[in-house]
Amino acid sequence: MDRSNTAKFDEEVNELYKLLQKKENAIVSPLFEIPKLAHPESKRIGKRYILIPFALALSLAVVGWIFHPNEWLKFIILVLTLVGYIGIIAVQILELYADKGSILQFLKNPLIIFINSLVEESAHEMMLAAELKKFSNDSLEMVKRSLEVGHLAISQRIGIFVGVIDKTGVLPGLVTLYFAAASKTSQQVAVLVAVAMFVIYIFAFAVHHALPRLNYYISLIDFELKRRKN
Repeated sequence: MDRSNTAKFDEEVNELYKLLQKKENAIVSPLFEIPKLAHPESKRIGKRYILIPFALALSLAVVGWIFHPNEWLKFIILVLTLVGYIGIIAVQILELYADKGSILQFLKNPLIIFINSLVEESAHEMMLAAELKKFSNDSLEMVKRSLEVGHLAISQRIGIFVGVIDKTGVLPGLVTLYFAAASKTSQQVAVLVAVAMFVIYIFAFAVHHALPRLNYYISLIDFELKRRKN
């Protein structure tokens, strides 16, 4: 590959990265702000029953529990953490049924959520697919491989803390919370572990919901490459 081709290749790769960056910038939310949620109650529940209890539990665990440990403080910390877990589950359920009709309608046809999401996202998908057509095979392959490596790296790093990232659930965190409540020895450590698990799971869930978009970009680039071969 000569210098002119190398420069063109680098330019295309950077342009493709900027295209994906532009799409992601339209999705991400500022730090400590609830992401865009479809159900009108989700944001309120997220702030009142996830972020606020989490902040209070973390403050009490780090400051109060270390210097003034007692059973009432332990009880309050664990209850606040439990409220946070319940809030996560409530938001997930609300988002599942948000703008999709009644629960009865969902039970009659579970695929309606998936089909409705396809209809809503089809215009954006077609725009991105159309823009990929102007890039060369080499640049598409380069970006695809970079995304695949990034996906694997993120999954493995988060997996060190919470196990397999694509199977993240709240049950292990609730089990940890139970053991912290039942623990009679090293209670300071048990409570701090329970709160730390909640922190890790909030981070893990954020990554867990972002990874499918990375898979989507990879599959879209792969589709364009296969289309050209046919």
